[in-house]
Parts: sequence; C-alpha cells; structure tokens
Amino acid sequence: MTDILMENELVEMEGNLSKQIYIYSLSTDSFLNDNEHELHKEKQSLSLGLSLYKKELNKLEKLKNVTDEKVDQYYKNLSFTKLGDQYKPNKPSMKFLMNFFNEDLEAEIIELLQKSPKDIEKNQKDIKEIKKDIRKKKIELFKPVKERINKLKELLDNEADQHKGVRVMRQEDLKDSNKVSQFDSVLTRTLGVGKNSTTTDIIMIRAFRYKVFESLVKKGFYYYKDGKRELYKYYTSSAGAIRNKKSIFMRESVSEKVKNALNAGLTIDKINEQGGMNVNKYNAYTALTMTASVPWEGFDIDKCIVVDDFETDVWSKVEHIDSETYEITPDEKYISIPHTDGAGICLLDVSEKAIQIRLPYFKGLIVPFNFKKFIDMNKEASPIVYDIWNEPHNVIEKGITTIFTKSQFKMWKFFDDWDAYKRAFKQYNCQAAIASEEENEDSFTDKTLSYQVLQTLTDFKEGELSGISSKTVNQIKSVGNDKDIMLEILGVTSENDKKSSFQQALEIYPNLLNDVHSKETIKETKKSLITRAKSGKLILNGTKRTFISPDTYAFAQWLF
Repeated sequence: MTDILMENELVEMEGNLSKQIYIYSLSTDSFLNDNEHELHKEKQSLSLGLSLYKKELNKLEKLKNVTDEKVDQYYKNLSFTKLGDQYKPNKPSMKFLMNFFNEDLEAEIIELLQKSPKDIEKNQKDIKEIKKDIRKKKIELFKPVKERINKLKELLDNEADQHKGVRVMRQEDLKDSNKVSQFDSVLTRTLGVGKNSTTTDIIMIRAFRYKVFESLVKKGFYYYKDGKRELYKYYTSSAGAIRNKKSIFMRESVSEKVKNALNAGLTIDKINEQGGMNVNKYNAYTALTMTASVPWEGFDIDKCIVVDDFETDVWSKVEHIDSETYEITPDEKYISIPHTDGAGICLLDVSEKAIQIRLPYFKGLIVPFNFKKFIDMNKEASPIVYDIWNEPHNVIEKGITTIFTKSQFKMWKFFDDWDAYKRAFKQYNCQAAIASEEENEDSFTDKTLSYQVLQTLTDFKEGELSGISSKTVNQIKSVGNDKDIMLEILGVTSENDKKSSFQQALEIYPNLLNDVHSKETIKETKKSLITRAKSGKLILNGTKRTFISPDTYAFAQWLF
C-alpha cells in the first residue's frame, strides 16, 4: 500500500531539511522582447491601479456610515500608500486616476454611499435601488480602463505570435528578490551545488503568458553572461509544480553532463522507440530527483531485485461507467487488490525503520522484514524468486538485502532486464536517496487532514463539516489577534528545533510581530491558511501522519 505522506509534507530527518540551496524563480514576463515589455508594464500598472482603487472603494462601500472624514481618508489612501510610519505616493493608483478616470461618476457614487441610513432604513426598496445604481455606476467607471487592459492583452498576444527565434532572458530579473530556497536533493547533489549557495544551472519559471511559455518549452531560452550565450532547455515539472504553473529549466551544457546520472542513461529517444509514454507521468518521474532527501548510505544496487506486486482478487459489486455516455451499469466481478502498491521490503541490516526511497525512476516505501529468517523457519519456502523480467534469483546465494516491487519501478518496461538497469546505475554514478523515514510513535506530530480522507465520508452532513472544520476556522479568525496563534503559524514553536533567523528573532522578541515585514508575512500566511482549508487541509487534534505497511508476512508467503 502506498504511504499516506504527501510529497509536499516531508517528515523531517536529521540533516535533511537543514541543507538548502537557492535558485532563481522567474515568470514568463522575464522573457518578453522590448515591445512586449513596454506593453506588459502598462498593463501591469493599470491592472494594479485598478485593483488598488477597487480595494479602497470597496472598503468605503462596506462602512455603515460614510462620513466626510472617511471620504478624506479614502482620497488619501488612493494617492499615498503607508510604509511603516511613512506615506509615499501610490504611483499605480495615481496613473490609473490620471488616465482612465471619470471624477463625476466617482462623485455620484460617493454621494450615494453618503446617503443617511436614517433616510432609507424604513424603505428596503430604496436601499436595493441605491445599491443597484452604485453597481451600474461602478461598471461604467471601470469600463475605460478594462477596455484598455483587454486591448493590451490582445497586443501582447499579437506580439507573441510574431516573435521569431529563441527568447532571451532579461538579465536584470536575476536579483535577490527573485531567489527561492530548495532543499538538498538528488538533483542539487548531482549538480554539485554547495549548501546555502545560489546556482544558475537550473531556473524555475512560472507560466503566466502561455504563448511565451510554449516558446520556452519548444525552443528553450538564452541567458547572456560575461559576453557568453547559454541555452536553457525545459527539464521537468512535478505534479505540484504544474498545479502552481512552475517548471524547471536546465542549462543545456550542464544537462549534457548530468542527464545520464539523473535518468540512468534512459533517453527520450529510447522511450519513443519503444512506444512512448504519457508526458505528465514522464514529468512526474523525472521530478523525483527534486525531492528533499539525504544520500542512502551503504546502498548496493547488486543486492537488490525487483519482483511483481502481491495482488489478490476480490469478488465485488461494482458500477461500470460508460466513458462515452456516462451511463452507470451495476455489475459483479473480480477486482484485483494490489497489497504492495508502492512498497517493498528490506533486511534489518539495511534499515530498522520504514523509509521513503528515491532512485532514478524509483519511488516508494521500503519496510524492514527479515525474509532470510522467514525462509529458514518455513521448510516449504524457496529462496528462488523471479524478477519482473522472469529471471530467477536465489536471494540467499546472491546476498539480496532489498526487494523492490514493480509498482515502485516506474520505467521498468524501458529496460531490457534488471542487469541493464544495474549497469547504467553504476556506469553513470546514479544516486540512491532516502526522502523520509518512519518517526517514533511518541514523536508523531499533528498534521492537517487531506481531501482524500474527506472524500471517503460519503454521507457527510453540513453540520458535521462545521464541527470538524471549527478549529481551522477559529485559527484563521485568530490570525492577527492572538499572539500565540501568530507565533505558532510562523513556526515559532518548541517542536521546531531548526528555526530560521526570523523565527529566532520572534522567539526572543515577540513584539516584532508588529513589524511591517511580520505583518505582511502574517497576512500572506492567513491567505494561505484559507486556501489550504478550502482544499480540505483541516486542522484536527490527533491527526497523525505515518506510513502504512502492507502485510509483509503475507507478501513473503506469496513470494517464497
């Protein structure tokens, strides 16, 4: 059975999450030509100005009593932005006001907002009419700037269609504010990136302009440095990265040096020669190299084999859904249950704890189980097993210590046999890594619930949902009001023994919560909590995450 631990929720291991490197995270905006760049700057400025204006107008609209003082503050906020104790000109807002604004319409809206509640509270019809009138005037007020923004989008698309050749990265975007941290992984170790150092061997790109991104994927991009031109090509995107529109590009000269070590010598041409495969799956498997991990010390590929998964058939009632008509037809049939899906076994000499492993195109859980003792204790057990290419192996004579399963080896069909993979693994100095290991039961920490768990509650009622989400709701409401909650969500807890400099400063001096940077961090954290809650990540006392092991004894009975 696969482990519950999600890839983005890593169990902390000694030395694993303490080593970080830095890469640049850019958007497709960093690859616009000069004409596109000017159009984009205007669009961004107008969009930001419109957003800021709407924000201030909505704040005014929500007030129960719009006084002259509130209107004065509204005008001040439109023209200036507060940074700490200082007010500075709000350039995006002012550009919007100067170029695409109807002061008369705005005055009419404010006049409607200032109508005395006493005059209209007895007549609900009047209230509805006033609100309706405000909505109409707001639409009319925003129409000119929205038309210009849409025109700029059209012009940008036309420019992208006309662009020829390989795009060039705007060098001024390689700045500290565009750096992001990455945990130590097979990829960073293969690239030879030192702890806390910044590399340009790989660059993360967020896809906002899809026509530009399509060009980057198909042609790559150039980066000019010290008079030299470097070509970068698309490398991979994990499933989580795709959801966040992020992809990794690698310097071509570097890729040529490390691709065999990362892919065990398997090339795209070889894959396509054998029928090809789903692109998203290929991305997911190549992205395994980016999982935070530590080297698997003492790993010996010659002491490993790969066998079929242990499955049993269960007779069950099912509902067949026609893929064309979506018609549902009840049926009864045997359903194959893969008990070892994503799991294998190892001797206790390899590991006394269950571990999450990574090798080129391998992932999954390895559970300690003394299969040598099992064979010794069972007279009918045979040490000879067959791998997934139907080749026999005597696990005792060969000193086999780790038994992987087919479900863990994602690209097995593209290798002629196990020896071919082992040769490539050794020839290209491939790495085996441990992404996480089983925690001691007394050290399990509370984790958020996942949407997969919620989906099993098929007769769930709204009241029950309110109950299990109450702690999450209360925490979100407390952000900004409760000091302890704010420190907790910022990671300033006794359980966190690897606090960042910022967290250590907050621990020493909690009043830093009032700092501008802290407030902005808390604001973004609250926004993230709301987004996570909407996706089913709810906070529940006693919600632990660990690995689920298959029945290793039954697996051994079937295997031997």
